[in-house]
Amino acid sequence: MWCSATGGDTLGSPVMFNLGDSAGALANYRKAVAIGQEIYDADPNDTTAKFDLATGLQRMGMIDVPASGMAESIAALQRSAAMLESIVANDPKNISRKRMLALSLEYLGHRLQSLGRYHEAMANYQKSLTLAEGFLAPNPKDHSGLSQALASGRGLATATALAGDRTAALRIIKQTLTRAEASVPNDPRGGQRHVAETSSEQGLIYEIFARHDLPAQKTQDWEAARSLLTRSVSLLQALPGGGKLASIEATDLENAQKRLVEANKHLPPAHPAHP
Repeated sequence: MWCSATGGDTLGSPVMFNLGDSAGALANYRKAVAIGQEIYDADPNDTTAKFDLATGLQRMGMIDVPASGMAESIAALQRSAAMLESIVANDPKNISRKRMLALSLEYLGHRLQSLGRYHEAMANYQKSLTLAEGFLAPNPKDHSGLSQALASGRGLATATALAGDRTAALRIIKQTLTRAEASVPNDPRGGQRHVAETSSEQGLIYEIFARHDLPAQKTQDWEAARSLLTRSVSLLQALPGGGKLASIEATDLENAQKRLVEANKHLPPAHPAHP
């Protein structure tokens, strides 16, 4: 099973450096799940077999797919989350299992959000965020816990904005940005990337509002989006340590630049401040 899973990670895992081959990764993960299912069916009481199958389902569900593959992705993530919740209930002190559950819930939120099922997405993001905050409570420098809390917080804020709750969405994304900014002293490059990602997401949220605003508010929201996205692009272009951007960083930069182009379409050109 793990040969197939590892091959999928190399080809196209969205949370690891990869070769960008989502179709190849999905094929590998399907093989891993099939093998894992056979092992699990032989002894459903084997917790290791159950965890391995849940992990395979998670990886399969995390791969970006076209609309035609969305049902399979959601089903895989739902089953992964349910299995992991059962494992965690029986072993509540096992942090590694809880981390895996938080990740499955985050990606289930992404899939539900993409289908317009915003309140369901919000519920899953919140569960994921609560788990991540549990990792950070005893150890605020927990890198994995921080990354998960930020990812789930961004997802929750965006789903909340799409659901139409402006006040809550802005509160959540501002809290998430504050958390990202606080991480910079301990991890300059990683922290700066977190700030850039979260600023970009906040820019996206203002774009969401701007598309539904009354004229008096619309321009203000597009301006806020442009300011945040300009910040994101600048931070990513000036990451500490120099050198070529990693693939994940390059993707973040490309996304922020695309959002900035969109914001600029709705505003007059920005002029540099004079000394």
